[in-house]
Amino acid sequence: QVADCVIDGTFYHGTTEECARLIAVTRLSRSHTGVGSGRCSFGRGVYVADKPAYSLHRDYARPDADGNQTLLVVSACPGRSYGPGQPSYREAPAGYSSCTNYDNDIRVLFCDEQCAVRYIVTCAPKN
Repeated sequence: QVADCVIDGTFYHGTTEECARLIAVTRLSRSHTGVGSGRCSFGRGVYVADKPAYSLHRDYARPDADGNQTLLVVSACPGRSYGPGQPSYREAPAGYSSCTNYDNDIRVLFCDEQCAVRYIVTCAPKN
């Protein structure tokens, strides 16, 4: 099954402030994926979402002590996406560059060069 093909675009990745600092220095990398945490449902790659609201879920962008959440704005080239991916995937199936979830609103990138962080955004809670 082939998901929507996205050649290049802006995507979002929720994380902690501490991880965002590390990513800013080392870049997004598959070596930092959540293997063993239940966060690799569609493959062992870097997960980016089409919409910021998905990445701001508290499971991904865990709030700090003040309730702030960290969101990375990412430029990515997911290329041709296969969906849905599988937890065992370490790379996209032959002929594809990435995988998706069932709803095609996230991309799993298997090549570290497919994405670059553009901005780190801190989102404060509503008062």
